[in-house]
Amino acid sequence: MTRSTPAAEHPSDVARSTADAAPATADAAPATVAASPVVAWAPRVPMHATRRRHTLALLLLCCGLYLPVMGSYGMFDPWETIYTEVARQFMERDDWLSPYWHNGVGPEGWSETDFWSKPVGSFWLSGLFLKAAGLERPITLRGTGRSLDDPVTGPRHAPSGPDPGERLTNGGVEWVVRLPFFLCGLFGIFGVYLLGARLLGPRVGLLAGIVLASSPIYFFITRQAMTDMPYVGLLTGGIALLVLALFGATEPIPRRRWQLGRRTVELPAATSYWVFVAAFVALITLMLTAIVPALLPVPLPLQIGGRSPSAALVMLLYGLVALVAIWATRKTATKNEVYLWGFYLAVAASGLAKGLVGALQPGLIVLVYVLVTSEWGLLRQLRLGPGLLIAGTAFLPWWHAMALAHGTRFLHELIGTEQLRRLTIGEQSQAKGTWEYYLQQLGYGFFPWVALLPGALGRLLAPPTPGPRSARARVQLFCALWLVAVLLLFTMSITKYHHYLLPALPPAAILIAIYLDDLLAGRVRALGASVLAAGGLLALITIDLYSQPAHWVWLFTYLYEDGWQTGTPEGLLMLGYGAAFALPLTALLWRRLRLRGRRHDAAADRRPGWIHAQCLPAALRAALEPEGGAADLLSPAAGTAGAARRLAVQLARGNLVHRRAGGRRQEPGRRGDSQVAQRARRAPLLLHHRARALSGAAQHAADRARAQLAAHRRRLQPALRAGRSEDLGPKQARSALVGEGGRGGR
Repeated sequence: MTRSTPAAEHPSDVARSTADAAPATADAAPATVAASPVVAWAPRVPMHATRRRHTLALLLLCCGLYLPVMGSYGMFDPWETIYTEVARQFMERDDWLSPYWHNGVGPEGWSETDFWSKPVGSFWLSGLFLKAAGLERPITLRGTGRSLDDPVTGPRHAPSGPDPGERLTNGGVEWVVRLPFFLCGLFGIFGVYLLGARLLGPRVGLLAGIVLASSPIYFFITRQAMTDMPYVGLLTGGIALLVLALFGATEPIPRRRWQLGRRTVELPAATSYWVFVAAFVALITLMLTAIVPALLPVPLPLQIGGRSPSAALVMLLYGLVALVAIWATRKTATKNEVYLWGFYLAVAASGLAKGLVGALQPGLIVLVYVLVTSEWGLLRQLRLGPGLLIAGTAFLPWWHAMALAHGTRFLHELIGTEQLRRLTIGEQSQAKGTWEYYLQQLGYGFFPWVALLPGALGRLLAPPTPGPRSARARVQLFCALWLVAVLLLFTMSITKYHHYLLPALPPAAILIAIYLDDLLAGRVRALGASVLAAGGLLALITIDLYSQPAHWVWLFTYLYEDGWQTGTPEGLLMLGYGAAFALPLTALLWRRLRLRGRRHDAAADRRPGWIHAQCLPAALRAALEPEGGAADLLSPAAGTAGAARRLAVQLARGNLVHRRAGGRRQEPGRRGDSQVAQRARRAPLLLHHRARALSGAAQHAADRARAQLAAHRRRLQPALRAGRSEDLGPKQARSALVGEGGRGGR
């Protein structure tokens, strides 16, 4: 293979670069990209560059918030210990295919050895980190010496001997087990940050990341070894990549030609593309490494030469399909397509952690958006062919291998009982609620940011402006429908748990970040009403949390109302937390109202009545000066040959009378004549200094205007000396200032 060379530009590359450079605003419809499969048929948002200081600040915030005490508390939730033991059994039994629970008794009391209630993704993560840290020996309950294999009846270790529980007193095992779940949560946080920063502005992205990272339920569950964070974190990052691909402006990537003997191959040369390829290859390699050894003794239900081949041969076919999927992406020409490939890979990995609810949820969100907006052309941009090939290759091998090894019994339990039955019939009696269940949990789990959510959603209910929806509005609508679709999906589900709320938090964080950005920029109308509504909602939730602080503990524990009411945070802590959020909100309201008052006064001073009253006398006096006063006045505003004449016309269109800020008529002598005279004296001096930097064309236009004004100065002198401008009507003043020859110049 010889040295690579940049691919020469061809017409499609030129057309693509031209199409990307064409739109100058966020609402402009870009031209169609000739050779790119991502067709820009609707308005797209120009991509902003992420700021390095924002990225570093968000990373330091998350690490400082999550990591320091992540291993300082034990695995008190029963499922956290069970999931960790399932991960350890991979190493104990040297079988990374079949999740296994050695205890032999299920959570409802039935005999159980296989653990098929959840897919394998989160167990693989815990097992890999345990193995990398050298924690392959039996894990014991902290300080008891009893093994998790049988924590109730198992024998205690001799007091004289080493207690394996001592390994847990420093929090090492908890920290190691929870670390991959923190990384998944971090992936989700940076997903919303990237979406906001690139499409809606750097400040929106930073605010979205901070809001999501500081949400109570997201914070609590990210610091637990539970299956929910791999599902939610990977799903959030994947949907963020999808939004960037569909709504962001097309970004071409460089391509290079590689000489392979006599054959020339042209491949993408962007780092982002090869990061996707590396992640895809790593996932397939690790998956096949875990699956193939366990399938070697499993025969296929067919005979070849009198013998049944091993089921592991089927898994090798997935490796070949993975190579085909990579080859199908070799013509990637834009970064939008790279985002699409990353979306399909992230969603497939999310499905490995939670099942069909993670794999199919993005399709539901896109379908809802298309039904609401009728943007059916959006489906053509999904590149379903290569995309489903990538997702299927990453999602199906483990499911197929388990079906080969255990038959339909595995599919009936994991898909029938744990997925479909929970959604339609209900699988556990304590996990039920009414239609407002997740609205209540949203108040507790998204506190205190939830106080701003009604204002953020209310702005989307305003009547749309005439014409097509802007690109920024499309992104906001997608995030709102993302939130609504997730809430409706789990509200319709018969089985309800607190942590099912997690997928609704990322779109809510983005909407609140947009709202906060508009608040800081002063773009929110009815600010007082919005802040009062947010304060009222904040007060209601704060009082509820003060009366029962266990609401926060129940967010990340399995046995909800049956326990955990002792040892909960003090109610005063909830009051202080709510007050800490309310004070900046009040300060922002006060600051916005003061600035709005100042802007109102400044806007009143800039009204045409003030301009006519204060500037026109100075203009007329300057016009009567023998030494080029008109040029000093008119030339700063004259950027072209006709600008000076247009300025004179605009000044002459008023009634040439003094007006208050409210627009009412006032006699010249009844207002502060000293202020008028002072401003009239300052105006020619200021304009004289600005006139020194004018171009030749502007000077020429000013000279022409001065000549026209000088021709009529004798007529204007009596009216000026009398101080009464009512003698001249608007048409007479325009004729006097501009003259009949000025019309032809326009």
